[in-house]
Formats: sequence, C-alpha cells, structure tokens
Amino acid sequence: MIIHMIGNAHIDPVWLWRWPEGMSEMISTCRTMVKMLNESDDLVFTKGEAAMYEWIERTDPFLFRQIQDLVKTGRWNIVNGWWVQPDCNLPNGESFVRQSLYGKRYFSEKFKVDVRVGYNVDSFGHAGSLPQILKKSGFDYYVFMRPGPQEKVLPSVFYWKASDESEVIAFRLTPAYTARKSDLEKQIKTSMKDMPNFLNSTMSFYGVGNHGGGPTMAQVKYIRKHKKFDENTILEFSSPEKYFDSIKDKTSKLPIVEDELQYHSIGAYSVNSKMKFLNRKSENALLTAEKFATLANIICGIDYSYSELENAWKTLLFNQFHDLLGGTAIKEAYEDAYNELGSVISTAEKIKQISMQSIIKDINTEGNGMPFVVFNPS
Repeated sequence: MIIHMIGNAHIDPVWLWRWPEGMSEMISTCRTMVKMLNESDDLVFTKGEAAMYEWIERTDPFLFRQIQDLVKTGRWNIVNGWWVQPDCNLPNGESFVRQSLYGKRYFSEKFKVDVRVGYNVDSFGHAGSLPQILKKSGFDYYVFMRPGPQEKVLPSVFYWKASDESEVIAFRLTPAYTARKSDLEKQIKTSMKDMPNFLNSTMSFYGVGNHGGGPTMAQVKYIRKHKKFDENTILEFSSPEKYFDSIKDKTSKLPIVEDELQYHSIGAYSVNSKMKFLNRKSENALLTAEKFATLANIICGIDYSYSELENAWKTLLFNQFHDLLGGTAIKEAYEDAYNELGSVISTAEKIKQISMQSIIKDINTEGNGMPFVVFNPS
C-alpha cells in the first residue's frame, strides 16, 4: 500500500484578516517552501489558486521564476486551476466557468501546465452541476473535504456525475488538509482506514495552513523516518495528480454519486445579505455589459473592452472566495469587498452606457412623437 503524502499550504487570502495580510502570509509561505524544496531532493509541494500566484508575480518576480523552475521539475504541483477556492453554491454558472477560464489560462501561460485536478478543499458545499462545468473545462478529478463524514455519507473516492452524465473522479480527504507533527500519525491512519478495499493507495494531507504556513521540517523528517510506515505501507511524497494516475486501472470499480455534496456551515448562507446581493448584482452587471459591448463592436466597430472586463471579472471572482461570499469573514474584510464589488458594478455600468450610446447614435428617430429606445439584455 502506498500513502501519497500531499504537502500543502491552505492559506485563506481573506478570512479573519484582510487581504493584504493574506497576501503577505501567502508570499512568505511560498518563499519558505521554495527554500525547503531547493534543500531537498524528494519533497513535493502542492498549491493552487491563480490569484495568489499573480500576487507573487507582481511583488517578487525572482520568487516567481523560482516557482516556475520547480513546476518544470515536478516538485511544485499546481492544482485547483481556478482563480480562488470560491463558495461552490452561490455563484452563477458563468462565474464558475470564468474561474476555470482565467485560472487555467493563467497557469497555461505562466507555467505551461494544463491543470487537471479541481481542488476546493475548504468550500462549504458543492453544487450538483459542478461535474459538468469541471469536465467541460478540462478537469478529470476533484478534491474536496466538506461535507465531512458526519454531514454526508460518501465513499472516499467515487465518480461524481452531473445530470447531463458528465463525470469526474472525486476524492474526499479525511480528516483534514492540515496536520501538525503531533497528529500526523493519526492523520495517516485515518486516511488508510477510509481507503476502499479494492485500492492499494490513498492520499494523506499535511501542512500547518493559514498563519502557520505549509509543511514543517518536523513533518518532513517524520515522513522520511517512517517511510516504511508498517509492514505493508509505504509513505511517499507525492501530488494529487500522481495519486489519481496511480488508480487509473481500478476506476471501473468506483461507485457513482449523482447528487450535490451538502451540507456544511448552512448558517453561513443566511447571513450577510449585502455581500450576497452585491455578488449577484456584479454578476448580472458584467454579463449585461459584455452583451452590449459585443453589439457595439459588431454594429459600430467600437473597441471591445477586453482588459477592463477581464480585470472586473477577476475582482468579482476573488470576492467569491468561500469565506467572503459564504459569510464567515471579519467586518474589515467585508468593507474591502463592498468597495471592490462596487468598482465592478461601476466598471460594468460605464461599459454598458458607452456601448448603448454608440448603438443609439445610428438609429433614425425622425418623425412625429417623442423617440425612445428600449434595450432588453436578457
């Protein structure tokens, strides 16, 4: 039996802190991980969320190039392929598509990788339509943690199928994506216990997370020392993609789940209505602006506002982060989010109005009566 040890650093960019503090912690953690990887020849590190890599690219180009080199060697593994780990219930379908569009495009352009492993380990639940969006966005696998075993009975590995028959192989990690040295042995044994009996490998996650950073040297030394965990079990520094590749010949035996993955932190969905309102207003505003910008480009030859719209979408996607949209962040973090979503709505409104005026100017309104023009963006 092989236990794929997944060294990771789950760091919420915003939660009990504002995003500048989250950015600082993310950069510091990645700097530490680069140092640890360069000082070893076996350690493997896993990290996702394109928004956080963009932070590093803009603030520390040298560190960014170091990460690019480690990705090339396979020591730094990129998962998730989205802009952030968003709430996976509240955004509309187009927002999920844009998470993939901008996330996968970024990783392809900057790292020359096509991310195949969807990864939202901290999101509170997962809509039943996600397998369709994931599969059609080029994902084959999905890693999550919530709902936990006490919230929904599920196999640890299964085909997750949408209503249109699209499916991805999903893995529910247990007991957590974080671990400290004192509970690493327990974590590994829990992972072994949850492994289906027809498989001979599973994943176990370790790393401190959030303000503690990623894997510690104590954890790494423990894994090396206990590489032969017991008579029949080997611990191996690995990645989710390597794990999924290792079970390819056994996937025909996997059970099928055709259901949404709920429920966790259900109270979060009844709080902070302002955040949820601004999210939906931002989504609708951007979709409307894109329609009119497209018409203005086709009819009038007006330049399409690619960069403005893309930046506005990325701002919206960041603020769909699960703790923000879900309703569990601090007051100061929401003040930032309200301002940012206000800028999204304002940008979309300006693009819409300029586009509409461009179209209106060529309409012949001569004749009796008072002319007026009605647009229906739906």
